[in-house]
Amino acid sequence: NIEEQPISSLQWAHLQTPWAAAATAIYAFDMVRILAVVPPTAVEAGAIGLIYFGLYGSRYTEIPRLEPHYQVSFYASCGWTFYAWASLMHAMACGPSPVVPLSIAEPLHTAACVVYLVSCLYFYSYHWGR
Repeated sequence: NIEEQPISSLQWAHLQTPWAAAATAIYAFDMVRILAVVPPTAVEAGAIGLIYFGLYGSRYTEIPRLEPHYQVSFYASCGWTFYAWASLMHAMACGPSPVVPLSIAEPLHTAACVVYLVSCLYFYSYHWGR
């Protein structure tokens, strides 16, 4: 059981460690950027996509060994993260210096909305159904 294990049992030398560190760094960077009221850049949007793809990809093979409620939470969070990234790309396509054209951003965002709703349905039907 994960909750019963001490923090010293974590394996820090793992493929996901650099991805998790990068995700934490981008979070800290975003907090400063947001507080300074500076809009995101194309480099940041690309980095976020790469970092989260790497982070989830580095964990994907280990998820089947977890208890079912952790598996459901992981898979739903993949969908929610994809939606958040697609929404960022869509918002940036509508700005004065579009990162991607709207002809790409609109269908990406529409697909991400479907993924988001399916993720919510999956997550809440499991957790509320227990």
